Amino acid sequence: MRIEPEKTGNVLVFLTGEDLFQYGLSYRLLDAKGIATRRMAAELLSRIHEQTGIDFTNTRILIEAYPNGEGCILRIGPAVHKPKRKKKLYRETFRNPVAFDFRDKETLIEAAKLFYNRFAGEIRRSALYRMPDGFRLLLYFVFSNHQPTFLKSECVYYGGQGILQEAYAIEYGKPIAFSNALELLSGVL
Repeated sequence: MRIEPEKTGNVLVFLTGEDLFQYGLSYRLLDAKGIATRRMAAELLSRIHEQTGIDFTNTRILIEAYPNGEGCILRIGPAVHKPKRKKKLYRETFRNPVAFDFRDKETLIEAAKLFYNRFAGEIRRSALYRMPDGFRLLLYFVFSNHQPTFLKSECVYYGGQGILQEAYAIEYGKPIAFSNALELLSGVL
């Protein structure tokens, strides 16, 4: 048995066939859940600490095994976990926008007051665009169990829902307000 530390913090352990036989193992019988393999690993970790001073006691370790003739080579080192990638909260918070199209300012203002009074707690963002044929109001609702649904028969000004409605407004309209259009139109600000 030969133990060699690497500069990376890992340790290489060269085991001959006789070394493995003393533990009642062979390269093919190495198993992370096996009792014999666990006993061998515990003894190797104590030997590594005695010979090199490297202590893996309070560290999650990764043991890689490579065949080497009758024996094997073990690479032992700390397990490096990549942190989980966090999703951006605004992507989870906002629902696809709901678009409403208006021909004149008066109707737009009255509808904005109605929407503000009815859905103020459920709308997190609103945008207003000047379109060639009027105005487009985009409302971004927060995810909840009681989502309002708009049908063409219920609201004459309903233009649709989804990112295509938003893309259409950005492409063909001129922005008036990006985030607080509903508050501006209803006179709250």
